[in-house]
Amino acid sequence: MDIKKTLEYSKAADNGLADMVEIDELNKASLVFNLANRYKKNQIYTYVGPILLALNPFGPVKGISGPEVMKLY
Repeated sequence: MDIKKTLEYSKAADNGLADMVEIDELNKASLVFNLANRYKKNQIYTYVGPILLALNPFGPVKGISGPEVMKLY
């Protein structure tokens, strides 16, 4: 199912906004589409105002996880 064809969503979500408070037309389709765009770019952290949403990438994300990051801790 292609969300673009079936549901109305905010065009602001096309770029994958880091803070979903900036979405001009807030609805389910806009939220899901924005998260999907950010997930495709390995941007797994997204804000909704002061709330942080984290998507599980089911794998390492460069700069966030991996042996080099583990050594820092």
